[in-house]
Amino acid sequence: MAPDPLKAAFEDAARNGKSLCSEDEWLDFKSAIEENGLVEPSEAPVLEKVWEQTVVQAQWNLGHQTAPELTFEAFRKALVDEFGGLLPGGKEHASNLRQMKDEIKALVQLVDGWDVPTLGETQVRQLLAMLNTLEGSFDRQNTQTRTLVERQMELMDAEQVRRVVHCRLGARGPEPNPCVWQRTNLPLVEAQLLRQRVRYVRPDGGAHKLVPDRFGFGCGFSAYHYVGTQGSKRGNVDVDIVVVEMPKAGSQAGSYADRMWRTYDAHRQLSLGRCLPHVYGVDDSAEDATRFYFEYSQSRAASTLLSRAARRRSGAVLGESSATFKHWIAEILKAMIELHTMSGYECVTRARLLTLDNIFISNEGSVVKLGQLAWGRRIDGTSVPILRATAERNAALLQSFADIVDDLLLTAAGAEEAASDGGDGGGTAAVKVFHEADAAAGVYVSPGDVFEVMLACPARRSVLWHYPEVVTPSRGTEANPYERGQPARLLGGEVGHTVPRDTDDTTCRVRFVAQRAGRCELQFPCFSPQDKGAVGASLIVPVVVHAARVSPTLTAILRCCRARVSETSEQDAAVFPLSIVSLATHDYFTQGPEPSLDEVMSAYTAHFA
Repeated sequence: MAPDPLKAAFEDAARNGKSLCSEDEWLDFKSAIEENGLVEPSEAPVLEKVWEQTVVQAQWNLGHQTAPELTFEAFRKALVDEFGGLLPGGKEHASNLRQMKDEIKALVQLVDGWDVPTLGETQVRQLLAMLNTLEGSFDRQNTQTRTLVERQMELMDAEQVRRVVHCRLGARGPEPNPCVWQRTNLPLVEAQLLRQRVRYVRPDGGAHKLVPDRFGFGCGFSAYHYVGTQGSKRGNVDVDIVVVEMPKAGSQAGSYADRMWRTYDAHRQLSLGRCLPHVYGVDDSAEDATRFYFEYSQSRAASTLLSRAARRRSGAVLGESSATFKHWIAEILKAMIELHTMSGYECVTRARLLTLDNIFISNEGSVVKLGQLAWGRRIDGTSVPILRATAERNAALLQSFADIVDDLLLTAAGAEEAASDGGDGGGTAAVKVFHEADAAAGVYVSPGDVFEVMLACPARRSVLWHYPEVVTPSRGTEANPYERGQPARLLGGEVGHTVPRDTDDTTCRVRFVAQRAGRCELQFPCFSPQDKGAVGASLIVPVVVHAARVSPTLTAILRCCRARVSETSEQDAAVFPLSIVSLATHDYFTQGPEPSLDEVMSAYTAHFA
């Protein structure tokens, strides 16, 4: 059995290895479990309450103060008492077990008083009837036990997912502060800009060639393909550049001009990274226009590449074992880390996530960059505290990474598999059950799977869960061509109608069938019929239907990427269970052979040539 990380953290913090006996030991323990993702922010007050009660008990021990002493067994019991040691139906089950035990005891005492060899036919029939009754009771309790064990495993799934991910991360450092990074590295950034600056800018081939603004530097202004001369260790070399011309007449005070300068400055800040095309300078000397110089790259959006490849062939495009897939997700993760660490601008939020439209591929699949980013306000603490802004961006990048990886993997489904219908859910396969909190991090199933979302009923009986709408999330301009309609379908209910409560009156369940490969969201409303006004989704459950196999480790990582604290949290800095920076230290990305560029290019040619 795997070691209990909670107990291990407790024993590490205890000086004597058995119990926490000081405030310092308690703080060490609390910090360790928070860093390892073993406790949610909502659970922190309960932990403090446990320690406070331990201190109070020590102060009133025999009328004089003694040192507090909290054993792991006492700590665990306090948590069980607080959060409930039995699942719905557990108390009734325990009562039934005691009743069955009493019945067996009574039968044994009765039989002991009999002279068994001399029993008549009537007495034998009575004995057999009692034994049959006990056997039936035993079968019922055995079934109930299995049901409770299955429910317990379902509820523990989220915790197991966190352990799979967090116990395999490297040491987590402080969260990046882009303001500090920019201030510290300003001399290096300026030196890099000086090295990259181009001179003698002229049109390519003497012609004024318009080029598509794939990366979105132009902000609506015209972009041209030019050539510039750049100094290097080998002397002066000519490089291809993109020149964006911003007319001065009537534009300098406009919103487009503000966006243009903001875009240029955002790229300038990232000059030491590789995640964006570099800036090569700006020329404001002309009377008619300001000219911005950017790196020229013959790239295509990943969404375009995948869509075209899928239309050309009916087989698989990418899979988890593909060299191209491995290289791309590693480079995407590095690019997101650079963006998060270096950029002092808001550029991605949970309302505006990155998609495959923001991933650009060049050099036969070996180079990955980000583009088409909407650069917002500065992260400087003026509008929003820096820690809150970086926490929001961290959560948005994690969710973006999970969605992008899922969309890449969805192309591994062949057209025939993707179009397979999951039927009506009437088969004999086991139904997969996902608890409400667990389902919010993502439900991963295969075509044909039947699954349920188990919801906790609100305390107010007038507030009711309603059957959800199945919505396809926006993923950019290029939809996955392998999707043929909704990936999942509601069973046994109508959208908008109330969901009936289970017999235990504390939960309710909604059943679905996975029909075909794709991504969708289940948007559950929860409200009282007396409530007035528009009703939004109280719970959003991402559903990913993969026709091709995805490893449990990667699935756990993607689900942890979607875990989030409540958006209504009043904390200045939301404590997320995972960091985009620490994610790169997981052994999924650090262990095993890294595909060579030759392998990446060869696989890219096979997929997309």
